[in-house]
Amino acid sequence: MMAKSGLPMKNSGTRKPKVVEASRPKNAAVGATIPAREATPPAKSGIVLVLVHGAALMPHARAAVEERLLKRKQVAGLPVPHVTKLRSLYSPGSAETTITEQVARLDGRPPEIWAAERCLQLENSQSFSVWSKKGAHHVLSYLDKGECVTAQQTIDGTSSKQDIVHALRHLEAQAREKAALLVLFVHCTSNQDAAWLLAHRKDLLVVKECEPSPGAGMALSVEATFRESQRRIDIGASMCKIDMASDRYTRSWSRLVATDEKSRMIWNMRCTGASLEVIGNKFGLDRSTILRRIRKMETSLGININPPKDSHKTAAQRKMPNPKMVTKKRQEL
Repeated sequence: MMAKSGLPMKNSGTRKPKVVEASRPKNAAVGATIPAREATPPAKSGIVLVLVHGAALMPHARAAVEERLLKRKQVAGLPVPHVTKLRSLYSPGSAETTITEQVARLDGRPPEIWAAERCLQLENSQSFSVWSKKGAHHVLSYLDKGECVTAQQTIDGTSSKQDIVHALRHLEAQAREKAALLVLFVHCTSNQDAAWLLAHRKDLLVVKECEPSPGAGMALSVEATFRESQRRIDIGASMCKIDMASDRYTRSWSRLVATDEKSRMIWNMRCTGASLEVIGNKFGLDRSTILRRIRKMETSLGININPPKDSHKTAAQRKMPNPKMVTKKRQEL
C-alpha cells in the first residue's frame, strides 16, 4: 500500500475499516490472491512497448524501468525475465540524450547494478529510425541471447503506420529467436497516434506523470492496460516516486491508488478508519463528494473498504454512554 502522505489522524478513537477484494467470494481465504500473484509468469522474450506520455518524462521513465529490470523487480506488478546484461541505446547530440546523461550521473543505483548496464550512443542519430529496415537491423545487432536492449522512438505525423506494424513484427520475431528482450520506449506527438498504438498493441505499458507527494520531486504511474482485471491483487499498476536526496535520485515504488495526491490522502485516511465527515472537513468537501471519490477508487482497484457501522459518528460520540443504559444502571443500584 502507498506510503501515507496525509497528516496523522488526531482521532485516536477511530476504528479501522475492513478492506476486502470486491470480487472475492465470502468463503475465500484472505491470502488466496497471493499464490495467484506469485504464479503470474514473467514477460516472455520478445518486445515490450512502453508508451510514455510526455517527452520530458522519457529520461526518468527509462531510468526507472531499466533499474527494475536490472534489479529483477516487478514492473507494474509484473515479474520481469532474467536479464544478465542490459544495453541502453541513445542518440548522441540530442536534447533527450543530454537530459538522460544528467539523470544517469545523479542516479543512485549501486555499483553492481551499473556493472550490468552499458549505455551506447547510436551513430547517424539524425536519420535513425527503428521503424526502418536499417534502423531495426541496427538495434538487433546489439541484442544477444539472454540479454536486454532498450531504445526509444517517436511516432509523429510522418510515421507510416504500415512501417511501424511491420517493424514491430520483425523485431518481435528476431528477439524471440534470440531468446532476448527488447524494451522500446515510445513517445507519440499526438493523442491520435497514442490512441492508435493502444488499439494496435494491447500488451504495452503506459507511463504518465502523477501529482507527487509533498516533498517529492516527481512521480510516475506505470500501468499495464492488459492486466486491468488483476489490479485487485496488485498487478497491473504501480506508482514510482522520485526524490532527490544527497545529490542522488532515489526511487520508491508502491501500489497506484490514484494519480492525484488529494485522492491518495482521502484513500489513506479512509483506510485508517476516518469517517466521511472527518475527511470532508479536512479538504473542505461535502460527504457525498468524498464518497464518490472513494467509490471511484474502489472500482479502479477492485477493492471495497467496509467502514465500521458507526463510522458516521465522531470519536466523541462513540465514547458517550447510552443515556438509556445509564438510567437502567442507576435503577439497578
